[in-house]
Amino acid sequence: MSLEKQFRDLVNAKLERDGVSRSELARRMKVGPQMVTDYLNGRKRPGPDVMERFFEALKLVPVLTA
Repeated sequence: MSLEKQFRDLVNAKLERDGVSRSELARRMKVGPQMVTDYLNGRKRPGPDVMERFFEALKLVPVLTA
């Protein structure tokens, strides 16, 4: 499984578990909702800096495997 897929799955699971919308996540990250959607739908590939912003906004400690 690719790192980007693991990232998307992890973030989407956290959003669902906590009942947080993508719009709310975008607000927390101080970005537009379309940016969040683009990353979580795989239209954009996140770099480490972007992943970190998602994790910080969700107070998430990632566990990703190679």
